[in-house]
Amino acid sequence: MDKGTTSLIIPDLKIAIQNKDIAEVKNLSEVLHPVDISNLFESLKIDESLFIFHNLEQTTAIQAFELLEHDEKILLLENGNIEFKKLIINEMSDDDRADFFQDLELEDIDDYKTLLNLEEQENLNHLLSYEEDVAGGIMTTDYVRLRTKMTVREAIEELRKNGTHIESVYYEYVLDPNMKLVGVITLKDLILNAPDELIENMMIPRVIYVYEDEDQEKVAEIFKDYNFISLPVVSRDGRLVGIVTIDDIIDIIEEEGTEDLQKMHAIIPIDETYTEATCLELFKKRIPWVMLLLLVGNLLCGNTIKAFEHTLTKIVALSFFMPMLLATAGNVGAQSASMIIRALAVGEVSIDKFFKSLKAIWFKESVVALMMGLTLSVICFIQAYMI
Repeated sequence: MDKGTTSLIIPDLKIAIQNKDIAEVKNLSEVLHPVDISNLFESLKIDESLFIFHNLEQTTAIQAFELLEHDEKILLLENGNIEFKKLIINEMSDDDRADFFQDLELEDIDDYKTLLNLEEQENLNHLLSYEEDVAGGIMTTDYVRLRTKMTVREAIEELRKNGTHIESVYYEYVLDPNMKLVGVITLKDLILNAPDELIENMMIPRVIYVYEDEDQEKVAEIFKDYNFISLPVVSRDGRLVGIVTIDDIIDIIEEEGTEDLQKMHAIIPIDETYTEATCLELFKKRIPWVMLLLLVGNLLCGNTIKAFEHTLTKIVALSFFMPMLLATAGNVGAQSASMIIRALAVGEVSIDKFFKSLKAIWFKESVVALMMGLTLSVICFIQAYMI
């Protein structure tokens, strides 16, 4: 559905919610994407939000809930009844549930854990044991397990039986009796091959994977290089422990991009979003670099002005150019820093080879600076002559 059609349905849905028209709410919400429903939350009262969530199809309700901001999730759960809380918490995807619990206040974790059934509690504890920014911390344990001696018919039956809540079913991973990853097969291959064909004859035995303690930035690079939509995560002994899906990687790319942008502009990376961060937190993240840059910049500028003190007193017109020199120096420095930091961030210049390529970087930046300096000097000479 296009945005134009969605924008026409949303007002009608709001009216149906206000009128408590269950039939109309179900009818209209069926044609909306979970993203559109989650976007409604800010414009609805809490009782209206609960009304629509109670009357959504279960899968749509869970997906819409997962898309809400953490504070919005808490508000919805705190105002919902116990059955609603249990349904949401138990039916969330593993990775989204783990993210939700990681963001909870310590005193609230046990209260929400008691809502989970025993199996989901064990699964959650396993995921929470990983660091937040490694492959294990972003993976989901919802995936279909196939065996080498299965036929295509048995594999498809397994997919039908256990694939209802799986985030990604395009790649199926083949395991041996010890849960070790031995191959991968696509859904396309399962559909196109004969029902009696064995999985071991069709699977790709050389599987690209990541270890559970691999940094999330490395995982994102593999997705980018190979155009994957999911990637297996294995333990150091080769056992499959979960998969990372493309939706999580998109979030990581946005997160890493934000972090790189903050570094470029002399800000210590902020863990929370801008709206969630407090004034004190923003102050702490920004003041160290500003102080450092001011001190160093003031020292260099002060010494330069002092060295030309006598000249400035004789030719006062030279002081007219001081703001321009300071502004130009700041902008050129920021440009160079941004280019190099971004090259490091995207892997164009690697950290381990940085010092080897330092000579080439120094030469390139020096030549560019010289060319810019010559260009600006001509413009400034004309301006000075006119003054």
